[in-house]
Amino acid sequence: MAGTDDEPLPDAIDRLVRVGERFGRELRWSADDIRRFADSTGDANPMHHDAAYAASTPIGGLIASGTQTVSAMMGAFASWFTRREDGVVRDALGMGFTFALRAPVRADEPLRIEWEVVAREYRPKHRGFVVTARGTASTPAGVALEAEGTGLVRPPPMETTA
Repeated sequence: MAGTDDEPLPDAIDRLVRVGERFGRELRWSADDIRRFADSTGDANPMHHDAAYAASTPIGGLIASGTQTVSAMMGAFASWFTRREDGVVRDALGMGFTFALRAPVRADEPLRIEWEVVAREYRPKHRGFVVTARGTASTPAGVALEAEGTGLVRPPPMETTA
């Protein structure tokens, strides 16, 4: 079977993803960004909409919904594994994610998303790898979210002409 120590994978496949790859992004959500996202998902929690209410709570201000932070984590995962600017053309499909919310993300607070590939397993049937990555979303106060994601990373299908 290709991909064993005795028979290496073709370079084009092997270059798709590596254990130890690290990726992420930095972002910051304004109060309006938080309200719009909460509205778009039907999240009516006043912690995402009402600045006066949110300020009166122990958190002390508007916070992003957990769904917003989770979405940013998944977006960074998908964007990394479908990038093209490094010259390696690949497709990716998310297969599953787990998330643990640890602390709030406040309006106008910097958020750093970081992922690291911790495992890859070649699947000949799919001509690609099932990849596992672990990640965090952190603010200056510490980790706000911990995550693990699994996806299929492979070369894109051959282009066909009709």
